[in-house]
Amino acid sequence: MDLLIKKAGCCFWRMRFRCAVPLILYAAVLSVSMLPVCRAEESTDDREIEIVSQTMPAVTLRGYGTVSAKTDPYQMQDGSICFVTTITCQDEQRAKILQAKYLSDLSVLKMTRPMQMAFGSVTVPFQQMQDQRAFCAVRQGKVVTVVQANGEQNLAGMLGKVAPKAAAADFQPQPVVPMFLDSWDQYGFRFYYRPWERPRSDKPDEYRYTSEFDFAKSFGDLGFVFWTGVELTDAALGITHANWWNWAQEAVARRKLPAVLNTSMGSSSSLLNLYRDQEQAKMPQYCGGFHSVADPHMGGTGVFSWRSHEGQDAELATMAKDMRKYLSQENMIDVLEPHGELSHGKYTVFLEHGPYVDASFREYMKKTFGSLDAVRQRWQASADEIKSWDDLHVPEVASFLGWSDDALDLTGTWKVTYPATKEEDVSALTNVDSDVSDWADVVAPGHDRQMFLPKKRAIFRRTITVDESWLKERPRIWMTVLDLNRREKDDHVRAYCNGKLVSDTMIRHNTPHWATVEVTNVLHAGDNVITLDLPEGFIAYRAYLHGHEPKEYPNLPGGQNAIWTDFIDWLIWMRADALEQGLKTIRNQTPEKPIVCMAPDSMHAEVKRLCELYGARFHNTGYMGAFWAELLPALMRSSDLPFTLEPGGPAGDLAGFKKQIGLYATEAIQAIHYFIHIGNIFWNDEIREHFTKIQPIIQAFGTYHAPKAEIAQFFDSRSAWLTAYPWGEDASETLGNGYFRWQIDGMMRDSYPIDAVDGWDFESGNVNAYRVIVDSNTEIMSKEMVQRIEAWVRGGGIFITFGQTGRHLPEQADAWPINELTGYEVVGRDVHKRVDGQGGLEVGHRYYTLAEGQTLLSADWGQPQRANGLSLKKIDPACEDILLWKDGTVAMGVRSLGKGKVVHLGLKFCNVPIWWGGTQITKKLFNDLFHSF
Repeated sequence: MDLLIKKAGCCFWRMRFRCAVPLILYAAVLSVSMLPVCRAEESTDDREIEIVSQTMPAVTLRGYGTVSAKTDPYQMQDGSICFVTTITCQDEQRAKILQAKYLSDLSVLKMTRPMQMAFGSVTVPFQQMQDQRAFCAVRQGKVVTVVQANGEQNLAGMLGKVAPKAAAADFQPQPVVPMFLDSWDQYGFRFYYRPWERPRSDKPDEYRYTSEFDFAKSFGDLGFVFWTGVELTDAALGITHANWWNWAQEAVARRKLPAVLNTSMGSSSSLLNLYRDQEQAKMPQYCGGFHSVADPHMGGTGVFSWRSHEGQDAELATMAKDMRKYLSQENMIDVLEPHGELSHGKYTVFLEHGPYVDASFREYMKKTFGSLDAVRQRWQASADEIKSWDDLHVPEVASFLGWSDDALDLTGTWKVTYPATKEEDVSALTNVDSDVSDWADVVAPGHDRQMFLPKKRAIFRRTITVDESWLKERPRIWMTVLDLNRREKDDHVRAYCNGKLVSDTMIRHNTPHWATVEVTNVLHAGDNVITLDLPEGFIAYRAYLHGHEPKEYPNLPGGQNAIWTDFIDWLIWMRADALEQGLKTIRNQTPEKPIVCMAPDSMHAEVKRLCELYGARFHNTGYMGAFWAELLPALMRSSDLPFTLEPGGPAGDLAGFKKQIGLYATEAIQAIHYFIHIGNIFWNDEIREHFTKIQPIIQAFGTYHAPKAEIAQFFDSRSAWLTAYPWGEDASETLGNGYFRWQIDGMMRDSYPIDAVDGWDFESGNVNAYRVIVDSNTEIMSKEMVQRIEAWVRGGGIFITFGQTGRHLPEQADAWPINELTGYEVVGRDVHKRVDGQGGLEVGHRYYTLAEGQTLLSADWGQPQRANGLSLKKIDPACEDILLWKDGTVAMGVRSLGKGKVVHLGLKFCNVPIWWGGTQITKKLFNDLFHSF
């Protein structure tokens, strides 16, 4: 219990620094935890503790103003140590809130019991733990003093020193703590609310809708989340739909239940009609929207571009009216940033194109590179190719995949059938002379009618005419089809040319499918029959023939690596700019209440920076209820910020609900917004009964927090963007990076807790809280990123590469910028090849042994082991070789830099999954490394 309190206290302190609404006031909890005023060194089984004073510099906390603190230890007559934390507040009123919040939170932790004692002429309340440690908070003007002592007698003795005039001191908390300061401390479970929802069995005039609010009240003030946004109808300019749920908020407020405002941008027709030029223009021939491919939702009707100025400002101004009204109400504790989910899938790369965003792209390029000559040099373009800034346009995704003006476009009318039998499949696919006159006609790609076709397996067939001169100009011909079908992972897309199977590729899970295949030997001059077997029955983007050999980033020809990098960086920049406008709008309405940023995964470094600046936090919108994942809360811990989430949908049954709560209880979250209506729990007898039984767990959300770790894993969202869709087919060039491929926190949880950091943390200094940082195969790494890591290492950190860390520069493949940091040159690597049509990878292996005289690993690594990875060669003589391959090249080495070290982990283990190999031996390796450092 003592260790638990110490770890919890450390976390509470660090969460104070930027947090919009602190869990327990930071300096006060120092006295509870004792950790900041103690240093323990273990040389034997006995612990020697050095007691020192510690001063906390002034920080500004939303809700508390500016506070500073000092903690002093005092030796008591019985030999115990008493701790006194003196907190100086901005003013007397803030001091009253601080004292009230501290005492309130002590009672919430359930580890103390309320007591009273006589002190002079007053009765002093205090809290006492089972081990007799006692706590008291006294306010004198704008100073709050928190005292921790061993037992009531010592507590009274110390109070005589810090508050000799008991009558002039305030021991009783006076104000009620503002509800938003208890946002996740005491209100860790909130229900989404949809007005006028009712059980299907009840009639509208018989159902008592207010029973839902009474149900929430009966469980210790559970909260509600209300959606607000601009009305979507044509004639609703300047109107929100708050009147739809306002009565519910009034009922909730009367019961003093917490509420959250979910502001949602929806791009109403009335606003789109005013700013039609600012609508998100999709790439030519792309069929789909923000939420899905070949689907009309959130895009079929139009949405504003991320770079829209007037349109988005008008929508934000409309929602600001609701923000002013509702966020001023006491029970409104949080607000969700209005842009919501920043990316809803890999197809987000197809959603910004055309003249309006071209201007934004030029703005970004000017701001980033300054001169046109610099851009020409990056793009390897001549002055004739780029004469002026007006010659810069947002590139098409297909332009990186062989599409150009000289490609042969396959757009047109296709004959389509939905086969009922496999026999019909064979005939339709291989017999070019079969009669297809009774098949349906579908224009594809590029026609939005595909949004409304049945999403099931279909055969697309088209005859195209190829000119003989076009063929002669191209010694080799490829066919690229970006159909973007997304069925189950074992579904296949097959392509036939003149009755011959030319491509059979499996759809990777949740990845819009595309494929490029050489057709040089099957294509001929004249008429050719192209047949596609498509699991979802549409071609959602371009299909074409071309003479450009396909390459994957970062091996694109000419200056295309730089163009792709600039395109991706621009997409991120636009979203970050739009997000900041939303955060500014909220802060103009409420300077202190916390903000929620939804689904930040795709650009977490940029969102992290904005969260720290504006007092916001990360929020997951679904997958954490489907499988265990701790990336986002781990990233929030390194920023000293809390984390909340919601399911992607309500649990369908009790087993599903138990799974969700079980995951949430271990994923280090602070609050749940249960989706999609309170009735999903209230109306289901089994789930409601279980919900009642597990109230201690429900009430614990937000009250107890995972401690900040000493170890973190590095996840670079920019590298993930650059190497993500449409890339990833060539495993010899990119193995992918990020949490879901290279996570080690779950593997190591039983021995070492692990947080997460990203590129922003190296800029901000957040990384200085960690002793060891392990990479997650950040294959794309700029020189500036390497330099930031080096500066941290020289300050005393331990950095461990993993996989192919720092293999490529953004604009140059196989530049290995990481070598400058590790002191080793990469002289070879094991190549992994994707098994065509099967979705797996060929995994090779070789043997390694301990280097003679190495001092890092134990002798039990001396037996020959199998692994694969990189072959290293020492370029800094000061490096120490740790593991060697059979050919004498280095498999792992360590370099000392300043006060820290870098471990170049050239090997990974050869079992599947390829990214980190055999679980047990990988776990053993990291256990030994962490223990050594």
